[in-house]
Amino acid sequence: MMPRFSKENFGKNLELVKDLQKIAKSKGCSPAQLAIGWVSDLSLKDGNPEIIPIPGATTEARVLENSKVVTLSSSELAEIDAILKSFTVAGDRYGGPQKVRFQLKLPFVIDPLDHDLCADSRTSTGIFGRT
Repeated sequence: MMPRFSKENFGKNLELVKDLQKIAKSKGCSPAQLAIGWVSDLSLKDGNPEIIPIPGATTEARVLENSKVVTLSSSELAEIDAILKSFTVAGDRYGGPQKVRFQLKLPFVIDPLDHDLCADSRTSTGIFGRT
């Protein structure tokens, strides 16, 4: 189990969700739409690469919901940032064998941003394309 979702941590981490749900409700959108809009807004800002959110969906209704474009004002973005900065997530991201594997960065874990791992020194082309 991932420690963030354990019984003792899950309720604490839901507080973050509740804060973001309030913003979504005041904006007239779903929390998913708010999240997609926030991620979209991060694209090409503050040194970020271009980010294109690709949300999953299990029903046609979710596809339609997730395709609604939600534009966030600078004050809404500041409010979200303030919430995220003030919140400390309870529990580690990974537990058990996964935690050890990611801490050690074993070779079978491919990091596309690790140019030494991905690059073919003869061609400067990595397994994920040009490096």
